[in-house]
Amino acid sequence: MANANEIYTTGLAIIDSGVGSSPIGADCVIASNFDDNLKDHFTRNIDVETNMYKNTVGITNLPGCFNGRLLYSCALIALSQLNFGMDQSAFSNTQAMPAFKEMYGTYNKTTKTYDLDPVFLSLLNSVQFIGFVFGLVFGNLLSRRFGRRIAMFVMCWWAIISGIILLLSKTQTQTITGRTIAYVYIGMELALVPVLQSELVPAQARGFVVGTYQSGLLLGSLIMAIICRGTSEIVGHASWKIPYGLFFVIPSFLAVGVWWIPESPRWLLTRDRSDEALRSLTLLREGRYSSEEIEVEFNDMRTALSQNIKKGSPKDLFQGTNRKRTLITIGVNIFLQLTGQNFSSKYGTVFIQSIGTVNPFVMSCINSAVGIVVVLITQLLSDKTGRVPLLTAGAFIQTAALMVMGGLGTVAQPSWNVKTGIVTMVTIFNVGFSLGWAPLSHVVAAEIPTTGLRDLTYALGSVFNIVIQWAVAFSVPYLLSAEYAGLGSRVGFIFGATSLLAILFSLFCVPECGGKTLEEIDELFLRGVSIRDFRKTKISSRIGDHEAGPQTKKHESEISVLERPAIRVHVDMGAKTSEDDYHHRNGGGGPGSSGSSAMGGEPRGAHLSRDGDGSLGDNGGGDDEDSAGDGHQKKKAKKAPPTEQSSPPRVPLSDLFPSGNYPPGEFLEYPDGARETNTARTTAAEMRYLGRHHLEDPAFLDDYRKAAEVHRQVRHWVKDSVKPGQTLLQIATGIEDSVRALLGNQAIEPGDGLKSGMGFPTGLSLNHQVAHYTPNPGHKDVVLKHEDVMKVDYGVQINGWIVDSAFTMSFDPVYDNLLAGVKDATESGIRAAGIDVRICDVSSAIQETMESYEVEINGKVYPVKPVRSLCAHDIKRYLIHGGKSIPFTKNNDQTKMEEGEIFAIETFGSTGRGRTHEDDGVYGYGLNPDAPERVALPFETATRLHKVIKEHFGTIVFCRRYLDRIGLDRYLAGLNCLVSNGVLDMHVPLADIKGSYSAQFEHTILLRESKKEILSRGSDY
Repeated sequence: MANANEIYTTGLAIIDSGVGSSPIGADCVIASNFDDNLKDHFTRNIDVETNMYKNTVGITNLPGCFNGRLLYSCALIALSQLNFGMDQSAFSNTQAMPAFKEMYGTYNKTTKTYDLDPVFLSLLNSVQFIGFVFGLVFGNLLSRRFGRRIAMFVMCWWAIISGIILLLSKTQTQTITGRTIAYVYIGMELALVPVLQSELVPAQARGFVVGTYQSGLLLGSLIMAIICRGTSEIVGHASWKIPYGLFFVIPSFLAVGVWWIPESPRWLLTRDRSDEALRSLTLLREGRYSSEEIEVEFNDMRTALSQNIKKGSPKDLFQGTNRKRTLITIGVNIFLQLTGQNFSSKYGTVFIQSIGTVNPFVMSCINSAVGIVVVLITQLLSDKTGRVPLLTAGAFIQTAALMVMGGLGTVAQPSWNVKTGIVTMVTIFNVGFSLGWAPLSHVVAAEIPTTGLRDLTYALGSVFNIVIQWAVAFSVPYLLSAEYAGLGSRVGFIFGATSLLAILFSLFCVPECGGKTLEEIDELFLRGVSIRDFRKTKISSRIGDHEAGPQTKKHESEISVLERPAIRVHVDMGAKTSEDDYHHRNGGGGPGSSGSSAMGGEPRGAHLSRDGDGSLGDNGGGDDEDSAGDGHQKKKAKKAPPTEQSSPPRVPLSDLFPSGNYPPGEFLEYPDGARETNTARTTAAEMRYLGRHHLEDPAFLDDYRKAAEVHRQVRHWVKDSVKPGQTLLQIATGIEDSVRALLGNQAIEPGDGLKSGMGFPTGLSLNHQVAHYTPNPGHKDVVLKHEDVMKVDYGVQINGWIVDSAFTMSFDPVYDNLLAGVKDATESGIRAAGIDVRICDVSSAIQETMESYEVEINGKVYPVKPVRSLCAHDIKRYLIHGGKSIPFTKNNDQTKMEEGEIFAIETFGSTGRGRTHEDDGVYGYGLNPDAPERVALPFETATRLHKVIKEHFGTIVFCRRYLDRIGLDRYLAGLNCLVSNGVLDMHVPLADIKGSYSAQFEHTILLRESKKEILSRGSDY
């Protein structure tokens, strides 16, 4: 393991979360041995979630959802919608201005006025949907690939550029083209804004916040309507150019402010950037939610994502439960446009002007103001009353208004009162539309899809939205115009009929998701809960405590925690194994499965379980106490003690060496004359004073030699068994399970991990990754390939004495010289090391040897360079890095090695630059030995986690896999707090430039009085 002094990182530690648990089915019942500890564990998690989500719907709870960062983010995102509303209102109103008609219309000699050609109106209000579709697709791709913030930034600049084009247009063709280009921005906004809003906010505020998509549109429409009301009195082209010129303001402001909006945590999870996801979620929640509540929400996001498609493809939209979700999203978007809103928003002013009763610009302002008030009411009610009641009520009002409008339109010679009634129905229609479908269609369309497919599903629904919009916008002028269909107000019959269908769709096809998190919605769809049962079905426990399987037909009003099995499911060497950590912890029986792994080993924990004969597993010989099943116990048959190790290693070392005498390492003489040159050697008394009294402890050498033998036996198995095609997680868990099996200690109970176990997490760094990569939960598992060069670095400790040894594996002989050079350099370092030897002399020997090698790869010759940013190091009890460092390049360090010291002599060589940088992810954590014993921490979860870490690991480095296997979950916020308060040190992977290859070899040596012992030396190297 590389020198911590060189590679420890500081700052905020937020790491990616692993999949904690995934029980087998939704309707399983916990066994009768469901112990009190497990009940307490589940109860504690339920209490946290209950506190977080209780009374979460309703108006009075909204302020408590928003901290400063979330409020800023939601306000800025909603601000972008003003431009959409301003666009619609500007074109709707300017079409009625005399100067606009003069610019783009034709002169009517009969009326002696300029009129706009219906063909031009139709094209102006329909062709832009080409840009809309392009913007939708482009925005979706940009958002999925580069993130929501980048997409918003590009969207804003597109709006600014298109605004310039539109303002300078002078012909019908130029104006139509300019608006089409401007609608690319609108399409990008539709693809991005509702999705981002739904992903940022808590469940209890989602309806309100996503509803701002419509209220922002209406507010922008009102602002522009007021502006157009004022400019309509201006004589000349400034009357319509001023409104167009205002399209620059909001995108310019948004382009600057978007960088202070945190990226969507759910998007970051889909990109395997879980550390950033937790940081983002913390920024959006801290101050309003406790760290435990933040952790609950984050783990639910992560677990729900693991059960669903993480990065879906279009074909996944119609697979399994996603088919239903996709069809609902499409249906919502279709009825949003088929209920007549396009007729009202795009042609409302022209239509009212044709009626001839009131000033159309005044009426436009009134309708916009009424719409804003109603939408705000809907936003406040949507999370309390739910989506479905408001959608149904809104569609009912729309149906009634449109039917009455159509009926009044049948009057042959309408009076002033009839015309006023028609205009009034337009306003009432807007009330119904603003009450239901206007704000809530976007809420439903954004919350129904699963996280991994949200972008694609929402985009597909929006395509249908745009197609229907285009069809309505293109056909309405022909339906209204006397030269064509001449329906006038009777178009109300057409849209009234579709509004009636929208009522039925709302009642029977839209699930009620108000107050539920996006992860709970995932859970309900996975369980096959019917649409009508969504509202009354509650999730009482953690999300994700089952795995997707055959859909249950049982839809209880409440899915209780006692219907969730108390098991943890994880991958062990390629096999999925059930393991009740709590049951093991309390002295229970064997594991849930005894199947062998993909690499031939028992599942994790299987060696804890003994058959009646006391052997490891059942050999099929009928030696169990009641193998016949007749209730009569047999005498245990005596078995000869094992004489060789199994494959994979599962025979405890104490069985192979019953005497307790373990083989020593290799002894080497010290370099000639090294000791004689030191005139200031410490005496025996001084050594004891300096903490080297372990040399006088007879158990010290036994512990070290046993740990070394464990390392050797596991090492032999790894070299024989590991092949391309296996995953790094399989390899890492195989090594760690073998080490624990040979030590006879699973290290589950507090304190057990301090007696013996892993000295640090298994490092499996590939190619340009030089050191400190280990597969952690939440990361995409990496498959070992034939062309890979893999450094295998793991440690074994007994009573705090750590054997640190590493080697490199490759499967292509092209890398042989790289491995040979690094291995030879390690041997040179070992030969040079000794009592009173200066560190600079060891470094010089290492560099000289390594730089004498070169390797040819793909026809190009590379020198083997020592990696300058890493060092060999001494080892102290429970500390993998004791304080002394041995660089791999020449230096002037005159520090001397001393008797009794333990060193990990390792070298790293690379074909790259020979320098490392911090790579993505987190390797592990270790208690800071210099941190005070008692630390005042701001969160109780961090305090509890600190206690667990001290009990299980002390100052030994650990990774998140180790926390998972002892039964911990929801610990991410606690880890973050401990790191930021200096209690934990965080270690990250280190890498050279991409395309380079690196190797590592390492041995642990003990400087004894007369000679040095290479403790980890084996027949392999």
